[in-house]
Amino acid sequence: MNGHPFTERRYLIVPGMRSSRLYIVDTKPDPKQAKIVKVIEPEELMRKTGYSRPHTVHCGPEGIYVSTLGAKGADRIELSWLVSAPDIEGVAASAQAGLKQGYRAFKVKVGHDPRLDVERVRAVLELAKGCTVWPDANQGYTLDQALRAARGFEALGIELFEQPIPMAEFYGMKRLIGSTRMTIALDEAAMGLPVVLDMIRHDAVEGLVIKVNKVGGIHYARQLCALALTPGPPGVVTILL
Repeated sequence: MNGHPFTERRYLIVPGMRSSRLYIVDTKPDPKQAKIVKVIEPEELMRKTGYSRPHTVHCGPEGIYVSTLGAKGADRIELSWLVSAPDIEGVAASAQAGLKQGYRAFKVKVGHDPRLDVERVRAVLELAKGCTVWPDANQGYTLDQALRAARGFEALGIELFEQPIPMAEFYGMKRLIGSTRMTIALDEAAMGLPVVLDMIRHDAVEGLVIKVNKVGGIHYARQLCALALTPGPPGVVTILL
């Protein structure tokens, strides 16, 4: 048993994903009539570990590890409003609708004409003063267009530019990162840990947009979150459920 031949397999740890409880089960003296001898309540689990929704127990060389789905987070999570319209008037109307509903963060869809896209972002900034605003090109630009757009966005004070060019263009992403003070974030390219690690090795990523369904579920999304939160790039994380 993980290098400990004299360890006795007596107790079972049974996680309750819905209840957030941990049940300790004693299999002695009769494994066919095992009994619950201890229950760790969700309040104690959260207080001592900061986690909830335990779902899988692993026996490791130094102890027992429990995977969880939940963790103590902020009391309030800020959501973003999507601005997507073919003209400036539509962009302004969309931004005003978001402001009316109380949104303070705005993602502006771009990726066609860099000059017009800069004006789209400018229109949102003028309406949503003091709010967080960033453009998302969904791979729509060529490298030359992305460089021109980046200069315009940076002049407006934008700090984040999401997936400007096609995901396979490692050289282009690296070139963009080196040409602007904005953070260049992956969206379509953040398909999973192997792809992201490859882009890190090529110095082609600074931030991640993690979509739970795209990466294959919560387990893999948490892997990418853990990677993004370690020191060094990538360091910006947006999560879509």
